[in-house]
Amino acid sequence: MAKASTETKNLAAEALQQLTVLAGLLKQAEADVEKTETEFKAAKERARVLREEDIPAFMTEIGMTMLALEDGTVVQIASDVFAGITKEKADDAFGWLEEHGFGGLVKSTLTLVFQKAQLETSYDVAAELLKMGYEPEITRGVHAGSLKAFLREQLAKGTDIPLELFGARPVKVAKLKEPKAKTVEE
Repeated sequence: MAKASTETKNLAAEALQQLTVLAGLLKQAEADVEKTETEFKAAKERARVLREEDIPAFMTEIGMTMLALEDGTVVQIASDVFAGITKEKADDAFGWLEEHGFGGLVKSTLTLVFQKAQLETSYDVAAELLKMGYEPEITRGVHAGSLKAFLREQLAKGTDIPLELFGARPVKVAKLKEPKAKTVEE
């Protein structure tokens, strides 16, 4: 029996040692992830500053809107707009869009939550909603891409738009167009 007990203790000690090593590896992997995420965020911010601030400002200062680099990459300044409607300004923004003939951008979503036991009822609700006493929640919104495209188009036309309602700010951005890859025939 002493031999079995010693083997069990050795096995337990080996398992604990292996678990300790694995826990150390996990700890190091999590530290690596955190470091990489921090570096990634810093790199994204450096790219944003170059794209949205440094290059557009410098090219504007020297009177250029496009430059072809030696490797064939084209650097071009383009107008863009960043926007996002906040909850606080949503009603005013939607009202402005509707009053000025752009109400089609505003989408409504009807959400109604049922308990698991009410599955069958949920299928019948469309016609019977009010009769059944449910109070649906209706939310409205404008798709971010649609809002951005709309604002860019209207700003290009010179339309007077209350940008603050849409959390919008027009910007100049540098865009890179990489040269086409050469094919074997070229």
